Amino acid sequence: MIKFVKLALLAIGVVSATHLNAQDEVLLQYNMKPGMAYDYEMGIEGTIKMGDGTKDQSVEVDMEFLTDLVVSCEEPTSPDLTYLKYKYEDVRMSMSVMGQQMTFDSRTGENTMGETGMMLEMVVGMELGFEYQRNGIIENVHGIDRIMDNMLDEIGVPEDQKEAVREMVSQEMDEESFKADLSNTTLTFPKEAIGVGDTWQDTTVSDMNGIPITAYNTYTLLEIREDEVLIQIDGVLTGEGGMAPFGSANTKMSGISDGVYAVSIETGIPTSGTLNMKLNSNSEFDTENKEAPDSMKMQIDMVVKLEATPVEG
Repeated sequence: MIKFVKLALLAIGVVSATHLNAQDEVLLQYNMKPGMAYDYEMGIEGTIKMGDGTKDQSVEVDMEFLTDLVVSCEEPTSPDLTYLKYKYEDVRMSMSVMGQQMTFDSRTGENTMGETGMMLEMVVGMELGFEYQRNGIIENVHGIDRIMDNMLDEIGVPEDQKEAVREMVSQEMDEESFKADLSNTTLTFPKEAIGVGDTWQDTTVSDMNGIPITAYNTYTLLEIREDEVLIQIDGVLTGEGGMAPFGSANTKMSGISDGVYAVSIETGIPTSGTLNMKLNSNSEFDTENKEAPDSMKMQIDMVVKLEATPVEG
């Protein structure tokens, strides 16, 4: 569930573009002003295929994650940073597994997803703050402790056990983990002005279930319009290592991503965008359990779409 929250947040890379000349160049920066806010409609559609490499068994999961969230700009802790706060207004999710349909909708209260739905309910109203450097590097994360406390209260963890549970959960929800995971899909920018056809790169490292994932991203400025720019994103993902539930395993992961974002020149926020992602993993298990598989393959195909509308007043 934490991974979905991070992905939904990070599919929105909020930037500012100083407009020099619609025909020549723009200087792209994170520079959204305090008091500004945008409503986002975010959608993630995907298919996960998992197969036993030795017994030819497979499972296919189709999922859809939809959310409305507000991105607002707050006063930063330093004038050199931009502070953006994300708040989830509602969350909807549906999954189809082996013909069984499961649904969660925070607007109607419908929940046929059990504990997963309970976790999704906790996302509604959740607020997280991120302070960015001008080039898009995440400097600070705010609100993690508050979210963790609310989560422990919601699931009814006794007071005398909260500290131990908090320590365990913090391995997935600490500031450095959020920074690393969110940096994978946050747009970053060169310090100099750029023109159509110019490219730039960044490299990030994050963790996926104990496996270090390295992402190599290339950005291309496709077009400078009167009030927005179009940016192409192409990424390559690689990773190896980790542990598995059936015993120690060597897992190799690889993937690609590509998409286009439209970024407002006046406000610097992506007003629309689509990102396609494909990820493959192959795990070889070292186990003495004859009932457990010797290997497992997984393929993930995902599409992220977003639309933003300015909040008046």
